[in-house]
Amino acid sequence: TELLNQGYTIFPDTMNGSQGEIAHIDLTNGSEILRVLLTREHHWERGENGYTGDTILLTVGRAAPDTRVFDNWDGTVWNSRLEPLFQIEWAWIGGNRLHSWYTDMEEGRRISRLQWERYKAQQTERREELGDAFKSAALKWLRKQPRMKTCKLEDIETMLRVTDDEAVKETIDTHEATKVGSVSFHARNGMLFIQLPSGRQLSYVKPRIGENQFGGESVTYMGIDANKKWSRIESYGPKLTENIVQAVSRDVLAYAMKALSGYEIVGHIHDELIIECPQDTSLEQVCETMGKAPPWLPGIDLRADGYQCFFYQKQ
Repeated sequence: TELLNQGYTIFPDTMNGSQGEIAHIDLTNGSEILRVLLTREHHWERGENGYTGDTILLTVGRAAPDTRVFDNWDGTVWNSRLEPLFQIEWAWIGGNRLHSWYTDMEEGRRISRLQWERYKAQQTERREELGDAFKSAALKWLRKQPRMKTCKLEDIETMLRVTDDEAVKETIDTHEATKVGSVSFHARNGMLFIQLPSGRQLSYVKPRIGENQFGGESVTYMGIDANKKWSRIESYGPKLTENIVQAVSRDVLAYAMKALSGYEIVGHIHDELIIECPQDTSLEQVCETMGKAPPWLPGIDLRADGYQCFFYQKQ
């Protein structure tokens, strides 16, 4: 309203398309363009009293100096090139669109501190509930399973740190790296990275701890949902565990494919390779090569089985 009172008018010629913002409106006085921009950002501050989470940012910015309003105008004002004249930021509190509200950053810091204290209390209670009797029973059951004879109590505790979201939530809350076994978690620049044993990373955009559809605490991130729209997606420990297991499996298969690069690999399905070769090719040698553990995953118990046929088929 203040800008309109100063003689600016709405300029629809440059309000074409979106650059990922929530909304924008352009104003001009005939010599310059001002954009009023509303965006969702990921904000984090170090320290126990800092705010970590999504925010809504209102920016009033001047278009780049080389922008021409009437002559030789290309019709695009780039948000990344705005000269900010005024900005105000609000904290976004809540886990989903149905149960969320916005407040000033000071109140957001207070709420973020309370959420962190509640999270630490829940983790303490969870560790106390998981007694030695439970761990002993789980270990006995696992050692009865094929190829699990060497399973140790430390392996169970390592898996629990992932499936309980403990390590991921700690990284999101503190922005400090955590490590579980040979997998590490990092948060920087509004991204969560899970580094695999091979060195490859899984990436999650704008991670935060919010509320899931059942009212419980959940890790969420931005991505393409089931309706193929960019939105916030709920996750949970077993889902992240599945992501890690599938990614490590892919890396193991890729390592095997490189080791078998002397053969003509014509396809791969999940954990299976298809090789076209002369009939006298040694199947045992191929399986032995494929079953070798990568140097970045020492001690893993791998074995490859195979069969020969004249056309692709399931054995």
